[in-house]
Amino acid sequence: MLEVILLAFFITASPVILLMSKTRAEPLKHVYIGLYYVKFVPLLLSLYAINLSASFLAWKWVQLKWLLPRYFGYRHYNRDSISMESTAIPGTDYHMGYIPKKLPAELVYRWRKDKVYHNYIQSIIKANRDYYKVPLGQFPQPTAISDEDLKVFLMSSQITHYLQTVDGVSTFDMRDFTREIRLSSSVFDVASISIAQDFATDSMRITLRDGFSVGPGEPHWDLAKVYFMSNTMVFFILGAHLHHHLFFAEMGAAFLFNLVPKGSNFHKLMDPHTAYILMLNHQFKESPLSLRETTGIADKFLYSCIGYYSAQTFYKVGYENALNMYNKRDTEDQALTQKFEIKFAIPFDQYLNGQHALNAQYRDYYAAVLKFVTASYDDLLRDGSEPYINNWVAELCRYVNLPCQANDKAFNIEVIATYIWYVSFVHSLEHYQFHKYKMNYCLLTRLPFAVAKHLPAEQVFSQYDIWKSKHIVHTFGKNHLNAGVSESYADLDYKFRDLPLIDKQAQLKKDVLALLEKHQTPNEAIALSIRY
Repeated sequence: MLEVILLAFFITASPVILLMSKTRAEPLKHVYIGLYYVKFVPLLLSLYAINLSASFLAWKWVQLKWLLPRYFGYRHYNRDSISMESTAIPGTDYHMGYIPKKLPAELVYRWRKDKVYHNYIQSIIKANRDYYKVPLGQFPQPTAISDEDLKVFLMSSQITHYLQTVDGVSTFDMRDFTREIRLSSSVFDVASISIAQDFATDSMRITLRDGFSVGPGEPHWDLAKVYFMSNTMVFFILGAHLHHHLFFAEMGAAFLFNLVPKGSNFHKLMDPHTAYILMLNHQFKESPLSLRETTGIADKFLYSCIGYYSAQTFYKVGYENALNMYNKRDTEDQALTQKFEIKFAIPFDQYLNGQHALNAQYRDYYAAVLKFVTASYDDLLRDGSEPYINNWVAELCRYVNLPCQANDKAFNIEVIATYIWYVSFVHSLEHYQFHKYKMNYCLLTRLPFAVAKHLPAEQVFSQYDIWKSKHIVHTFGKNHLNAGVSESYADLDYKFRDLPLIDKQAQLKKDVLALLEKHQTPNEAIALSIRY
């Protein structure tokens, strides 16, 4: 329905858009904005209201059935349950226990009632209001990151997980990632970047897939940096971000909902760190508007588009790598990542090991969370939460293929701390990178570098592609930093009633805020759970 509304609006607005592009007449933008407010916004808000109302009624029906639970087969803490069915992994020919398409009405309503779904709709509204700038040519071209900032980026971003050092040279090689190019309209031209082990700025080299190599001070270095940042951000979205957060986080959220009573201390602890995860991933899998790259007229109204890969390829690679990461595949010959030699599995310990700035930041945050969970653990058990914690840890470990130390206090503490740290700090810091460098890249590169280096900058990245890239970043980067959408540790409230737990919560908040200041990271950059 959303795509139908978008298409209908752009068809009706196309005469105005065409005139703007031909005449560059500034007054026409007011005509476009008028059409936008009359035709587009009411329909989109109506769609949002209908979805919200429908999910509210579905949830109330569940509550009504709960008045007579025996007649409806309800024997569950949270009035409904998430069945772990034997479900086909999208784009593959094998199955595993997985969350089905139908999620409990309570989760659907909560997601739509709260901030995330509303903000997603709002992002689409803002993007399409912004569209008049495309024919008027008002979007600035991406600018090259400075050499010093690029060095810092290599030392303090997700790239640190992939650097391979040989003979004193550290290399980030993206060639494995580019073997399956599905969309001919997009180009992924960067093969690698290298830098001396001591991270000397003048030692950096960017190599293209055709073998062309360029370094600081040489012709086309600035364009190479823009291409590198553009291709790298797509690499992060698919390889270093997407598949990490589709599986481990989902399992923890599902088992919390299924196995832990709502009023328990453990549920109160984990609820802010699992909020929205299931519905967000469900929305992503069912309606991948943000991942589609289309052709023809449809390409002119699907603003949120990463390009390079079809949505189905995102699913395949994402899930394949999740299975690789946790060693969950039964047979290697079914693996898309093996077939196309795509490699980017990252064990958990690679986040913490290493001497780069990002590793130090991760270690500090993990230590703060581990200290809090260790100090709070015995207090969590006072309301009888111990069996629920044991069950949650055991199920989570079973699904991520981690040997479980049953009923072991120290092991339970480590698993809980890892989960909280992972869904908040690890996930959020990756989103923060998307936003922090937003002026230094365009997610859609259409021309081979060999062609682009001979053209003026305004002919390399079209206004339309810059517009799309900007709003992808605003939706999945900037909005993650929006205090009205994503609660941060400054807003931390587990709703404990136990005074010792309240005191320890206050200490965690104090510790985290001090670390954010130490690492020069905005408070709002770290959300409590996966919101985008």
